[in-house]
Parts: sequence; C-alpha cells; structure tokens
Amino acid sequence: MVGRFVSLLLSQSAGQVDFGLDQALIPVKLWDRGGDNQFRITGTLVVGGRPVGGVRIGLNAYTLPTPTGADGTFTLQGDRTVLSRLRLHVVDTSGAMVEGQPSVAADSDALGKAETVIETAFPITLDAGQTVGPGASLSGRITFADSTSPAPQVALWGYELQGVIQDGAGAPIPGAYVSISDDEGETWAVSGASGDDGRYSLRFFPTGGGEYNIRVSIGEGFYESGSAVSFGAGGSAQLDVVADPMQGMVMGTGAGGAFEVTDIPGAEYVGYLVGVASGDTPVDAGLTWPDAQGAFTVTLPDPLPDGDLSFFQMRLRFFTEADVAPGSPIPAGVIPSTLDELTPRNLPPALTRP
Repeated sequence: MVGRFVSLLLSQSAGQVDFGLDQALIPVKLWDRGGDNQFRITGTLVVGGRPVGGVRIGLNAYTLPTPTGADGTFTLQGDRTVLSRLRLHVVDTSGAMVEGQPSVAADSDALGKAETVIETAFPITLDAGQTVGPGASLSGRITFADSTSPAPQVALWGYELQGVIQDGAGAPIPGAYVSISDDEGETWAVSGASGDDGRYSLRFFPTGGGEYNIRVSIGEGFYESGSAVSFGAGGSAQLDVVADPMQGMVMGTGAGGAFEVTDIPGAEYVGYLVGVASGDTPVDAGLTWPDAQGAFTVTLPDPLPDGDLSFFQMRLRFFTEADVAPGSPIPAGVIPSTLDELTPRNLPPALTRP
C-alpha cells in the first residue's frame, strides 16, 4: 500500500489531560522569501473532559504569552520550514480554572505533568508493495508539503582545519579559540573552544595558494601569527599552533616556529536522512541519502530488533572520509546511537510487522 503523509494525532494525554490539538504533525514547507513560513495550531486544554482556563503553556523553553482562555483554548505558531520536534507542556497552573472554578489539587497535579509533542517533517511516500520484515528493503520518497519539490540533497558544507593549541612549553591550552583570515580580512573562520587536550577544529574553504593569518584568543587576550600560512585547495588539513606569551605571537611547531600543514582526507557535509527507529534508538539499517528526486532506501537488519518500528528524520552536519553523494549509502558512524529530543520520530506511514 502506498504510504500517505496524514495528519496523525499523536498521543496527547497525560492522565486525564488532553491538549486537543487540531494538528500535531506539520509537513515541512519550502521556504518562501515573500510568504508565510509559520505554522499555526489551535488547541483546547481539558482535564477529565472539562476545559481549563488560566494555564500557562510552554513550547520547549518558550512560554506562550497568553494563558488558556476560559474555554481552554490556546494558539501557538512555529517555523514550518525546518525539521523539528517541539515539546508542548504546562508551565504554570497557579491561575487554573476548571469550568470557571479554581482547580482542585488532583487536577493541578495532572496538569503539571501534562505534555505532548508537535513534529514538523518531510512527507514520506513509500513505493507500492513494501513489506516490513528481516532484511527487507523499503524504498520511498521525501518531499516538501506540496509533494512536488524533493527534500534538499546532501551537499558539501566545507573542509576542516584541525589541530592542537599549545603553549611555549608544549602543554595543551584548553578553552582557546583559533581563527584564520585571508590577507584582505574578508574571509574568516573561527573554531569552537579547544578541549582539555588543546584540540580545536573549524570549517573553512581553502582556495589554494592564498595566504591566511592565524589568531589564537585565550580569555581576553589574543596572539597573532608573524607570518602567513597557505593551504591546498579543496581539502582538509591539520595544523598545530603555539600561542607563546613570551613571544607574544602565534607560531607553528616546525623549526624556527614554521607552520607545518598536513593534508588530511575527508570533508564536512550536511544532509537530510530518513531512518527507522525502535523508540528513541535508531535501527542499524542500511540507508541511502535521498537523491535528486527525494528517493531513498532503508534496508532493515536481520533479525529485527524488538519493539515497534517507525520512521524518523534528521538533518546531519558531519565530517567523514567517505565519498558522499545524493543516492549513495550513508557512511558508518554518521547516525547517532540515540535520537535527541529535537529529532522528529514516530512518523507515518506506519511500519507494521507481518
């Protein structure tokens, strides 16, 4: 049976509480520069079938500015152009009124524990004749909400510069930042904070032959290179640096403080994938990146894991030495071992075992 992207109402109750959402699964919309890129949802908060007014509702860390109305109604909105999983929960019950009367302790306790999720995801359409079983290969397509525009293809995001920051005595420096810029100062790239081992990494686009200046920031102080460094075009590199307070500059680890650049394999990519999970755990399946038409395949393992299986979707930014192209297999080690709280899951079409 051909899978259809349906407005699936997820389980929205905790005890006797129901959020009464008019939709809980939002198809991702292609971003429109001059259009409306928000979704708008209405709901009715009830406890034991009775509307609850005066309650403050949160959407992840954000609290809706207006409490529920006397009839329990509320509205919310969010970005429908990106994958997301939004946690809807009760934040404050101090003003709760059930059918116009202050809520009793039992109702307030149930309300305080109530939560549900709203998912935005690409519609999934499975090819006809798909069966779920050990070793089965499922094929389908993901698109935007209009069902004609395929999801974005996996693409090169940049190259990686990595290395170790150390002091003049050769000890690693944690919490430092490396930045590089070209001679004109028009191209910049900055790393995150170095780890306890002094390791840093940043994304950049070396043009080859161009010269770059190196800067290391430590707290409120910074050190700059006395000479420029060059990188090969279109590739990742390793560069260890020394931030020496005695010299007041950044140097390399080579003779006389020369910068020593080592080319390394791999690049950073960004892409959307469709996978299968059991609860919050991705199944060790063979996956391909969606191709130019949004077509993908999922090859299930043999034996299948216990528990219900369902689709999830994820946007990944990752570094790999493997060749990556639309329609190609997803490299090992790219998919995390567990789904984080922002990853859409339990997505239709349903996967039913034979």
